[in-house]
Amino acid sequence: MSDSHISTRVIQTVGISTSLILSGVVTACSVIVVPRLLESPTPLLLRQWDNMYEQGKRRVGPLAIIPAFSYLYLAYNEHTAAFPALWKVNAYTTAGFLAAAIGPYTWTVMRPTNAKLKTKAAEASMLNSTDEAVEVATLGTETAHKLLDFWAMLNLGRAAVVASSGVLGVWTALN
Repeated sequence: MSDSHISTRVIQTVGISTSLILSGVVTACSVIVVPRLLESPTPLLLRQWDNMYEQGKRRVGPLAIIPAFSYLYLAYNEHTAAFPALWKVNAYTTAGFLAAAIGPYTWTVMRPTNAKLKTKAAEASMLNSTDEAVEVATLGTETAHKLLDFWAMLNLGRAAVVASSGVLGVWTALN
């Protein structure tokens, strides 16, 4: 087995593994963490969501770069091969863009909900009394609990985008 073939397999493994692990982490936030947060009083819910959001922003976004570059490298590698398979170039390119799409998806689809939750979290943290924080956090038609539930549904969309990247990467590598 040539060094080139081994390095291709390593990059395939890194891209596929990272995108599928990332999809699992994002899914876990919606199906495991959020239901537990929804059991909490509003001020605690908002504080914990804000902490989860900040940790995710620091770790998940940058982690999405790994599969994106892995798939784009594989597309380039296939493109420059002696007998390139155009469908593989297109599939790896698509997988790379899907992996990177977690950023634009968050920015365009989730930003309004994120902003509302961040505002409610800031309002709740400024108040000393738990009762006052509950009152402020539930004013208007959108309660913190409803917003967080909606956020979890939107977050599943992010997971689906990254999972699609991983599944496409697996399919392309196996064919």
